[in-house]
Amino acid sequence: MPKSRDYKLDFTRLKVDRGMDYYQRPLEWARLILEGFSPQSMQGKSHAPSLLFPMETVFESYVAKLLHQQVTSDYKVKEQIQSQTLVRHKEQNWFRLKPDLLIVKDRKIEVVLDTKWKVLD
Repeated sequence: MPKSRDYKLDFTRLKVDRGMDYYQRPLEWARLILEGFSPQSMQGKSHAPSLLFPMETVFESYVAKLLHQQVTSDYKVKEQIQSQTLVRHKEQNWFRLKPDLLIVKDRKIEVVLDTKWKVLD
């Protein structure tokens, strides 16, 4: 396929026939991006769906990656480990705790971390 010289003209010539409906959304995203918009958040008449990400999960992964790079080799960073419960009642563990990050040395928990994603005003 040759490289497009005029994507706007190419989009006007584009025909999405029956059986090719699954191309419609990717084409709408491509048009948005080529026109300099972001499919993440915008206003207007476009029918392309937004790309939304759970920012708390993205931020937690980012912090974990940085910690992995910075701790020395005798420490381990563990993510989302369910190892403890808040209450033990009638031989049952209740309220499972799942901290975002743990720093462990020699199988002993040294640090418990909870990440927070906040937009500051």
